[in-house]
Amino acid sequence: MIRINNLSKKYKKTGNYILDNINLEIPNSPSLIFITGKNGSGKSTLLNIIGLLDLDFKGEYEIDGKKVDSSNSSLLRSNYFDFLSQEVNLINDLKVKDNLNLIYDKKYESYSEFNISELLNKSPDQLSGGEKQKVNIIRSLQIDNPILLLDEPTNNLDLDSRIELMNLLKQISKEKIVIIVSHDSEFVDEYADAIINIENKKITYKSINKNDKLITNIELKKRRLSFRNILK
Repeated sequence: MIRINNLSKKYKKTGNYILDNINLEIPNSPSLIFITGKNGSGKSTLLNIIGLLDLDFKGEYEIDGKKVDSSNSSLLRSNYFDFLSQEVNLINDLKVKDNLNLIYDKKYESYSEFNISELLNKSPDQLSGGEKQKVNIIRSLQIDNPILLLDEPTNNLDLDSRIELMNLLKQISKEKIVIIVSHDSEFVDEYADAIINIENKKITYKSINKNDKLITNIELKKRRLSFRNILK
């Protein structure tokens, strides 16, 4: 699904390379992939490039055989990726169930398998950090893009919340490609289907568990909020 060839990325201020002539292929099968490496090694930078949030690099990027450039990156990003940063962007003025319904008017009842019924009528500021992140991830499933990207989603969570969140992401990775930047080595060892490790500006890709199921037939379409939800 994703093929990156001879990619290099420099820091603008210093001109030093953070990623230097790397090559990467990510198969189009559901999996839980971790990006690992030391602090400052370029983990978040690589995640942003994979998610087409950062196009300021040298090299070639293809997704499903489509070459990425500035003319199509926005359309490809909106149809292939959902990106969750460390910040949880829930709207405090809306209850959890309304936050879940906000994007494409799907009904929160379809998420009953995630055991959040006791949270639905609360506002986000009544939730713990782990509960907010869980709702944020479940809300992203409404978009139904094949790839979910997360940057340190377990940061600042207690151990029980981190385990619950990782179990949720493992469940989601049976249907999607889930790519996580993480420094939690114990979770990597337990949950990873593949690992992208960054060291000395280079990467290695290690596949641990193979899934023969494929994600196919991605139909490119423009996405937009309904007028009602824009007003909301």
